[in-house]
Amino acid sequence: MPTVQANGIDIYYEVQGEGEPMVLIPYLAADQACYAFQVAEYAEHFRCYTVDLRGAGLSGKPEGTYTTELLAEDIAAFMQAAGVDRAHIFGLSLGASVGMWLAAQHPDWRYLTGEPDDAGAADPSRWELGTTGQRAGYLAAFRRADPDAARELLAAGWAEETPEDRATLLAVLATGLSLADQELLEIALDDRRREVRGVALDLLGRLPGSAYQERMIARALRCLRRERGGVTVVPPTRCDREMRHDGISPRPPAGVGERAWWLEEILARTPLSVWGDDPARFLALRVADGWRGVVLRGLARATSVARDPAWAGALVDALIAAPGARERPDDMLLVESLYAALPPGDLVRRAVEALRRGGTRRNAPGVDHLLELCPRPWPPALYRGRRRSRDRGLVPRLGFFNRTSVLGGSRSSQRLRRWCSLRSAF
Repeated sequence: MPTVQANGIDIYYEVQGEGEPMVLIPYLAADQACYAFQVAEYAEHFRCYTVDLRGAGLSGKPEGTYTTELLAEDIAAFMQAAGVDRAHIFGLSLGASVGMWLAAQHPDWRYLTGEPDDAGAADPSRWELGTTGQRAGYLAAFRRADPDAARELLAAGWAEETPEDRATLLAVLATGLSLADQELLEIALDDRRREVRGVALDLLGRLPGSAYQERMIARALRCLRRERGGVTVVPPTRCDREMRHDGISPRPPAGVGERAWWLEEILARTPLSVWGDDPARFLALRVADGWRGVVLRGLARATSVARDPAWAGALVDALIAAPGARERPDDMLLVESLYAALPPGDLVRRAVEALRRGGTRRNAPGVDHLLELCPRPWPPALYRGRRRSRDRGLVPRLGFFNRTSVLGGSRSSQRLRRWCSLRSAF
């Protein structure tokens, strides 16, 4: 059994695949086997290290208090003992917290957060000799002072940069982003690394007037045609090379048809301005042939990125009202992302209305998240609405819960935890 001595304990681990190192940190009370399905896929691209945390699986189980900080130091010591100087870090729940703590406490790990290290940013030697974070910090400072010169500096050595550095440094162009950056971003779209392509797609999608946006607009207008007070949908028949080049994923999620997925992907990447300046009026148009749910999802994804409050409000109403528009597992997250784009006054108004309707998942999807977003202190109308719903038994009473039920893993207990987190509002 492969183990290493690290931070005073034996840490069990397994290794699969070849490529750049990736360390997968388990979630609470789980061992390294919790990522068995993911590793099968990741190992095709990375050398995957799955570990048992202190107190779990086959690793040491010394007595004492286990903290996030202690577990993070275990991972840092494990990597040193295993000869892994730098790695991609993957984690869920506790695993993600451990990774973020490492990034916050170790300057050399700031690349995990994508955060530039601004210390000594004015020193040109940081660009030639510094860590990735230091180089990003220098480039960011240079970008603020002279955007064009900073871009040219990055472009001059682009071919020699490592894939990890390309992704981190390219993201710096978000500062002072302009059409002058388009040529380098289009080059990055052809990069072999998915992370680099992802950064380029994000920046091009934010760049008004870019050739990328124009390509998406052309595709969207071929798919959605306004005719006789309605919208005719003509989804793509194939995901061609040009579409894949522009970031459209050819493989749909389980249970989603290919043509529906390609249409959603196109709409998610198309500027909302294409559909006019009155979201409610556009969404009121009849959508033919059962495509309304797909259209709403695509527009909602575009809105969650653009953070457009007018579109967010109109789409929340449309998604709640549309039959079949909230059937996918991630649809609730999509509704919640739209709530995050709403102004405070609209959040409070919607929360009061949701509680008046009962505050359940069926008639007020995402109400618990909506309440979390409402600014505090809550206004009297919201407090009264929440109290009335509680008194009618439609939402949990706060303060007298069994510990086990609150910490359980079911959907009801997860929802209960969210309500418990709101107790500070009273």
